[in-house]
Amino acid sequence: MTGIPGSRLRRLFTQAGIAAGILLAMEIILRIYGYTPRWSPLYHTFQSTRLYLPAITGSIPGFRTNPAYQQEFQDVEFTAEKGTAFRIMTTGGSAVHGWRLPDRASQNFLARLTVMLRKRHPGINFEGINAGGCAWGSYREQILTGELLRHKPDLLIVMTGNNEVLEYPLYRNLTTQPISRVRLGILMEHSRLFLFSYNIAANFLWKDPYQPPIDGNYELLDDSAMNALLGRFESNIRSIITQCRKAGVPVIFGTTPANLKVDPDTPTDWLVGSSHHSSSLSRENLAKWNSAWNQGLERRKKGDLKGALASFLLAKSIDPAFARQYHEIGICLEKLGRYAEAREAYWTHIDRTRRLVTREINRVTARVCRELGVPLADCAASLEKASPHGLTDYSLFIDSMHPNIRGHELLAESFFGAVNKQVQLSGRFNTAR
Repeated sequence: MTGIPGSRLRRLFTQAGIAAGILLAMEIILRIYGYTPRWSPLYHTFQSTRLYLPAITGSIPGFRTNPAYQQEFQDVEFTAEKGTAFRIMTTGGSAVHGWRLPDRASQNFLARLTVMLRKRHPGINFEGINAGGCAWGSYREQILTGELLRHKPDLLIVMTGNNEVLEYPLYRNLTTQPISRVRLGILMEHSRLFLFSYNIAANFLWKDPYQPPIDGNYELLDDSAMNALLGRFESNIRSIITQCRKAGVPVIFGTTPANLKVDPDTPTDWLVGSSHHSSSLSRENLAKWNSAWNQGLERRKKGDLKGALASFLLAKSIDPAFARQYHEIGICLEKLGRYAEAREAYWTHIDRTRRLVTREINRVTARVCRELGVPLADCAASLEKASPHGLTDYSLFIDSMHPNIRGHELLAESFFGAVNKQVQLSGRFNTAR
């Protein structure tokens, strides 16, 4: 058997070298050009894509929300050069985004805040850019911060905490699995040529080439997992602060409010099905718990609030882990006029579901801001102060976590003082009034 003739082998090597050279040249050109793909295997993590892509705003070069993200983020556009405008950007989850508002673009708290600032400082062009993303938590928000800072905001506002549990599966897939589709995506994204080819295919073949493992299925977190989550959350918000300080951009954080009187039986709410018994609860104690629970429901139905409260407290003593019982305790305490205790019970219900923001998450935010000297707007306290007896309800919320129009107005008022002070400290404008 004879081998490949030397002349043919040389031609093959030459052709392969030419092809490799062309591919390398294309890779270099795309990198020099600064090619930013619309799609990538991991576009939901900002590994290679950007939230805002170059666009023409009128006749002026600017940026517009990447079409790949327009389902989760507001479709906004802004000029590349802000000129004399005081540019405020905000990031966080859907509570920042304005999800479920009739007109999210004009009714979210940042839009309200810019209106308030214009009235306070007529003649100053305040520009608000909302980068709040539905289902986005602090892990991806601290990645996004790097992009936002490149647009030279005069101020960044951050209100985050509702999506830490929801984002956990994505975080785990990105950081812990040794071999996965996510890891393969990260490897492929190192090549701009691959991304360019991928985008040609994506634009013709599909709208959404990859969805991350976030489908609304919350994981039940034990104490160890919750402590790890709090540690990651703290690390992420510290990263945001560090990035802002390196870029010379002031940052203001806000605590995240919750609907304390949310109905946990609403089928479409994030808290439905969020109560679980302790894994160590014996069958005998479960029977005792069920007896106390059912007795409490029956007594409350009959108007025997003190008796119902006693039954629910008995159930709590048998199994403190079950979240829903604290909601029932809160109802009884509120109707008995014991409002401070009711607020504690309602918050404990939300804390123990471990799905939305918890007081632990807000405490981490407050502590880090205090340690690092970062301004903090206590939005949770502001909405409670505006509620009868400090018990937030559907008069300020659409559901368990999303403020309604009035809720966003109160968020704007919560941030106004700290933002107004930053405007004055900037020294760029004559703000003496």
